Amino acid sequence: MTATLYTGISQLVTPRPGPQRGRAMRELSVLTDAALLVCDGRIRWTGRRSEAPRADHKRDLGGVAVVPGLIDPHTHAVWAGDRLADFEARVEGVSYEEILARGGGIRSTMRATAAASEEELAALARPRLHALRDSGATTIEVKSQAFILTEAKKKG
Repeated sequence: MTATLYTGISQLVTPRPGPQRGRAMRELSVLTDAALLVCDGRIRWTGRRSEAPRADHKRDLGGVAVVPGLIDPHTHAVWAGDRLADFEARVEGVSYEEILARGGGIRSTMRATAAASEEELAALARPRLHALRDSGATTIEVKSQAFILTEAKKKG
């Protein structure tokens, strides 16, 4: 088992221990001058640097704040087309029902997604997913009709 102790953490932010519901889920614990111990890719200990256990390796993070990764449980990252014409119509006061009647709205992106290849959809989704990662998301669940549409194409 390889253990690395990370020090130089100005603030270590974690959820409060125990199951949380409702407003209590917003409560966070902020520990200053903290450290954390990672063994084989898992966090095994967190606490004050002065109370840190021994480790095989030590790494000073230089005074950064360490916060939980963001989880996006409902991302629509796989789609093709755009809805710029819909946006312009809405600015002009056109109702969403009228936009749908004209063939716009979600139906336009559904058609574009259905017409796109898997390679095109992957190429379109990649920068969206990278942007989520770069904003702090560590876990992303992608919701899309793309798979359903692809399977429908195969069946004819």
